[in-house]
Amino acid sequence: MIQKLILALLLISFNSFAQSHPEQIKEFKVNFTITHPVKTVRGNCKNPIISDLNLIRKNETYSIEKPFSVHCNFLDMKTGNGNRDSHLLETLRYPEEKNIGIRVNSLIQNGNGYELKTTIILNQISVERIIKVENTKIEKGISEFAGNFLISLKEHRIEPPSLLFVSIRDDIYVDFSMKLKID
Repeated sequence: MIQKLILALLLISFNSFAQSHPEQIKEFKVNFTITHPVKTVRGNCKNPIISDLNLIRKNETYSIEKPFSVHCNFLDMKTGNGNRDSHLLETLRYPEEKNIGIRVNSLIQNGNGYELKTTIILNQISVERIIKVENTKIEKGISEFAGNFLISLKEHRIEPPSLLFVSIRDDIYVDFSMKLKID
């Protein structure tokens, strides 16, 4: 369930962009990984929602005019195992809580990459994070943005679930990549 939460956050951030500017998104992937001493589980988030994204390119440098948001509905987080997915929903307190949100407050160039100054909102608790993003020009007019970050369940007052009387790791690893057509 933790993996789904992380994946939801990533998808929310980047799929919101896709919904704001669908003609620019060529490919978008968000994955999450939950680790337990006996098993590592990977999942992804489907259909994230992005709001108010306005990506600007000037002289090969990207920026945003104003903050934007990404949301992932908990029901869209999948691991490929329905029983595991239902436990994830329970851990995330669904249906009282329905999604995870990321507010991207700024996009700042840092060397060959960028930093996203974000606020991750889960279980009605906001946590500030800086997410490092790599930018690669794939071909003329197409750029790829990729990055990863950790989400701590305990920071959001969520008790990590256990398997065989052993809790999963508190941190959920989230990775993402997005290919954009930039004119």
